Amino acid sequence: MLDKPGITDVVDVMDIDEINNDNFDSGDDVDDITTQRKKRIRELMQQEGESNIGKTFFYVGQTFSTKHEFKQQSQLHAMESKREIVLVKNDDRRLKGVCWGERSDQEKSWRKREMNIECPWEIYVSKVGKSETWQVKTFHDEHKCLFSRDILQCTYEFLASKLVDKIPSNPNLPTKAVKVQFESEYGVNITKQKAYRALKHNCDPDLPTRVFKRVYISLCPLKKGFKALGTDLIGLDGAFMKEPTTGHVLTTFGVDSNNGIYPVAYAIVESQSCNSWSQFLDYLGKNLELNKRSNFTFISDRQKGLINAVERIYPSAKHRFCLRHLQQNMKKNWNGKAYKDHLWRCATTTTVPKFELCMQDLRRFNKGCWDYLVKIKPQHWARSHFSGRAKTDILLNNMCEVLNRWLVDGRDKPIITALEFIREYLMKRIVNVHNTISKCSGPLTPGATKVFEGIKKEAEKYTVMFIGSNKYQVNGPHDDQCVVHMEHTSCVCRK
Repeated sequence: MLDKPGITDVVDVMDIDEINNDNFDSGDDVDDITTQRKKRIRELMQQEGESNIGKTFFYVGQTFSTKHEFKQQSQLHAMESKREIVLVKNDDRRLKGVCWGERSDQEKSWRKREMNIECPWEIYVSKVGKSETWQVKTFHDEHKCLFSRDILQCTYEFLASKLVDKIPSNPNLPTKAVKVQFESEYGVNITKQKAYRALKHNCDPDLPTRVFKRVYISLCPLKKGFKALGTDLIGLDGAFMKEPTTGHVLTTFGVDSNNGIYPVAYAIVESQSCNSWSQFLDYLGKNLELNKRSNFTFISDRQKGLINAVERIYPSAKHRFCLRHLQQNMKKNWNGKAYKDHLWRCATTTTVPKFELCMQDLRRFNKGCWDYLVKIKPQHWARSHFSGRAKTDILLNNMCEVLNRWLVDGRDKPIITALEFIREYLMKRIVNVHNTISKCSGPLTPGATKVFEGIKKEAEKYTVMFIGSNKYQVNGPHDDQCVVHMEHTSCVCRK
């Protein structure tokens, strides 16, 4: 075979059909090569095909600075094309790669030389003259073998070389995260042992690394759906990212027409602080078109920095505290069912006079517990003091905690993978809700139907009397009375 000159111009393989081959230059080290050999190379480039599998391309005349550079390219091509590319010739002057393909009747071994190669794919690379440049002389780009997920070229050294580019440098990154990341990237099987060795492979400590701080995600369909609901209640919660990934996941939700969770937005931040919560609420307000005077109602577990953040960003908003977390804080000093019952009676009463009576009962039962509750404004935890703007009597923030529990499998993954996990979970949840609602036979959702049936059953115990001006007097079974105003859709009992 004739030696062919090296081509030193860098050719973008996507634009090779538009390149004038007369512009190719042979380089300073082969200036004395004849025009005939140049013409021969142009002919070979037109005859040979380009690699159309994966993202790594080869073509006749392609040059490499070193033999190691070609080996890296062939290894990457094997990973991307999911083929067994093996170097059957590897010396100081020549390199020949062939495709073993997927053969069940032959043992895969690096030392095997005499084989019956069924796949015609091959590439031949050799040195250019006495230079250190390596050039593709022959390339046949045709595979007749099947794809394979078990690639011998997928070594731990290869994975370690890609860690810096694909995963932020983190010496405590879990092996599972590395395994999932590369299997998703290349679509090949990677053992836990190989992922572990790649993770522990020596890396240059002087390499610059990017430090992640915060990311906020608000999907447009979820934003439009929340606006269509017309509810004025937003739940806020935060959860730890699992080790070794540091940070917190912030989530916010509303209540849908089926009385279930409706996710609105989420974020990953470095920590829960007044600054991070303020930025999260600021972005949330821009998406939902809230302003400083918006009279929304928020409910939370009183996370660190969140109370001050809500007061700073939305001074006119109402802020409810989760009653279960309030009870958990009480249990440190006042534990027992009696204290729990007193707390819930105080929280669930709907009028201020009844609330005052329940608080007096608690004071007589234990003044220390009463002193503790008095310090917390009832506007934050008692229904009797709620404004009524948010048409819901929710006292717990457990729906947001349910959402965080379902996301627990994604909190130990790298940042990008964790964000994708959350997005896919929310997408599947919305689809499941649609499927459930589509099976309804009546005009209401299953949750609303259940609540309405309970109200109808309870209403059998009451009698109604019209008193004029769209008002009705309702008499209960325990000699209790209330007035319902039909035009204002309100009742003096505030239920």
